[in-house]
Amino acid sequence: MRRELHAEWTKTRTAPGTAWLLSAVVVLTAAASAAVAATVSCPATGCDQDVAGSASPESRRVRRPWPSWPYSRSAGSTAPA
Repeated sequence: MRRELHAEWTKTRTAPGTAWLLSAVVVLTAAASAAVAATVSCPATGCDQDVAGSASPESRRVRRPWPSWPYSRSAGSTAPA
């Protein structure tokens, strides 16, 4: 496997279009990011406000990464209080 990796590295270094392709990908990524950032705007209330009102108190509730049913205090539960 080491010979194959060395051969691929040599091919990547010596191929004429590799550096240009990598440079083009970096430039296009930066240009796309700048274009998206230029089109996004915050409302007058600020970017951290919930303008649409989609964040209900139910969705802001802290959720446990584990189920709560084994630890509930239902009748007959043996879970510690």
